[in-house]
Amino acid sequence: MQTIETTFAENVKRLLRLNDWTQVELAEELGVAPQNLSRTLACVHSPSLRFVERVADIFQVEICELLSKNAGN
Repeated sequence: MQTIETTFAENVKRLLRLNDWTQVELAEELGVAPQNLSRTLACVHSPSLRFVERVADIFQVEICELLSKNAGN
């Protein structure tokens, strides 16, 4: 079963590819260490709601797009 953390990570990775960004660039925009972002995208850490909001703001998408299994389809 896919978790919300996995769905979030897959959608962020998709947005990184679509925008031709690296994880390091996104981490810089978020003001977090690249290692912290990497752990979140590897589902080692669960993102906070504030973190999800910040990612949505950066990519100019709705939060539901980051948490939806059907995003980008």
